[in-house]
Amino acid sequence: MINDIVKKGIVWNSIGVLGGLSIEFLFGIGLAHILAPSDFGILALITIFISISELFVNSGFSQALIRKLECTDTDYSTAFYFNVFSGFVVYTLLYLSAPYISIFYNNQELTTITRVVSLSLLINSLTLVQNAIFVRSLNFKAITKLKIFTSFISGTIAIVLAILGFGVWSLIAKTLLRDTINSTILWFKNKWIPCKKFDRIAFKELFRFGNNLLISGLLGIIANNITNLIIAKRFSITELGFYNRAEFIKNLGSVNISGIFTGVSYPALAKLQNNLVNFKALLRQTLLNSTFCIACIMGVTGGLSKQIVYILLGPSWIPSHDYLKLLSFIGFLYPTLTININLFSVIGNSQKYLKLNLMLQISSLIMAIVAHYWGIKTMITTGIIAHFIFTFVFIKSSSKFTSYELKEQLFDISKNAIIFIALFCTLSLFSIFDRFPPIFSLMIGLIISLLTISIISLLQKNISYYFITKQLSKIFTK
Repeated sequence: MINDIVKKGIVWNSIGVLGGLSIEFLFGIGLAHILAPSDFGILALITIFISISELFVNSGFSQALIRKLECTDTDYSTAFYFNVFSGFVVYTLLYLSAPYISIFYNNQELTTITRVVSLSLLINSLTLVQNAIFVRSLNFKAITKLKIFTSFISGTIAIVLAILGFGVWSLIAKTLLRDTINSTILWFKNKWIPCKKFDRIAFKELFRFGNNLLISGLLGIIANNITNLIIAKRFSITELGFYNRAEFIKNLGSVNISGIFTGVSYPALAKLQNNLVNFKALLRQTLLNSTFCIACIMGVTGGLSKQIVYILLGPSWIPSHDYLKLLSFIGFLYPTLTININLFSVIGNSQKYLKLNLMLQISSLIMAIVAHYWGIKTMITTGIIAHFIFTFVFIKSSSKFTSYELKEQLFDISKNAIIFIALFCTLSLFSIFDRFPPIFSLMIGLIISLLTISIISLLQKNISYYFITKQLSKIFTK
């Protein structure tokens, strides 16, 4: 029964992610051709502070509700009132801090922008519980429709505003409109209404699990975004814009595609946490399929980075391609690292997760701060090294309670790693000697990619290759 629900969840989550990605992708291309790199740099800088603030608003309560076997109306109401109160407090702090952020980066425009963008904290605090309820029930069909609709409406309005000359404000409008529409429809679709009760016992239970995720998540966001903060301060907002678009393209193929698998597997694994055999089977299937997809996407992205940037963003964005080539390695490691990190949340061992993450993220911060003296590429390279270390440590630690042994998991990953490396090297070599126009070069590169993936997968007898091609053939033959 759970497998059927998971399969349906993956299908709808895939439609949602791919549909949302396609829309965000197209609007992102359009906006990149209209707006300046500095506009994206400004929003990327503010987004760092918003991401940190969102952690405090949520405080891990959403994950706590999703993984809890039985949730009462009191649990939901307690989480809701805490989220709303936290949203108001955090927004107030950001509102008061905005002038100091502006002074630090020597950009007066940041004061008003920070205060306006921060409104998203208040909006999203109202729907964290509603979203958790949908995820708990594996109702990804409703989430999918909502995601596609909000992306299309907000993206369309952003394009119109950009054409009219609103600059960075078109990007801000896109964010606020998306969150507002999402919040409104979630309240309309979800019949749950909070009761007039805040339970201290329920709060302590949720907070006991969530506070460790809060601390570790805070360290993770700081470590992952320290590059943005340093680039904006040491180099320029424009250079941050180049880096931000490279990361945007990388995330399209790694973070978002991984979300198809992890978004469904997290609640499903939580329901199977007392059934070790089925738990391991679902975990292995998720890891194999996600790393295969990401290996293919990131191999192509890294190898054809110059052509991709030129065609999607335009010639003025070419400096982004060197960053994208390096970021593809981090993109390949992302699903393996994320899946193993999520395991600690699934089984409720957030204290162990906190200890590991604390040690690793502090190391990552130190590496990034030291590396920035040698430039942005060196910072990304140290990030690659840090991700390799993180991945190995989390695999080793998670294997102790999943029976998915370290050697077994590394062996499964290594097959897809070979595909990634082969694609990256082959396409990079092709790009060096390539003299075709960018569009033809990309088409030839994609043909080479398909041949490389098919040959290596058939030689490996890669089960994920057979699974993915079978699913695709079913879609196209319907």
